[in-house]
Amino acid sequence: MGTTSIMDRGAIPLASTIRLAAYAARSWSHDHSIVKVLLWSLFCESNDALSLPKGTKMYYTYILQCADKSLYTGSTNNLVQRVKRHNQSLGSRYTQARLPVKLVYYESYGTLAKARKREAQLKRWRKEKKIKLITYGHPTKITKH
Repeated sequence: MGTTSIMDRGAIPLASTIRLAAYAARSWSHDHSIVKVLLWSLFCESNDALSLPKGTKMYYTYILQCADKSLYTGSTNNLVQRVKRHNQSLGSRYTQARLPVKLVYYESYGTLAKARKREAQLKRWRKEKKIKLITYGHPTKITKH
């Protein structure tokens, strides 16, 4: 499993990185999380140890933060396109009434079945546990102040 919070590690295939760059350029003013994903994925693409083999298909489980601060969890094979469709009111009914949405967390998987299984697991979690996952990359981590 490739767990990737916005500030953590992970690689996005080059084709997705290019699509992500185009989306980030159009969304710069209101969606800095996409830009963070883009910058990290560009770093990973330049590092052979972290890059994916050419032609590798990836699937993603993601969490969006809606305009009302609620969280939406889903899965897709094209993260950039899916977030874009959500913001065009072409996503789920839940997000259509809570626009705009922004990507706050994602995980990558080699199969759709694994991504959907993780999506189902995350949907059963309480919001507080999801926030810990988004913030710390682990649902039970507690920081000391």
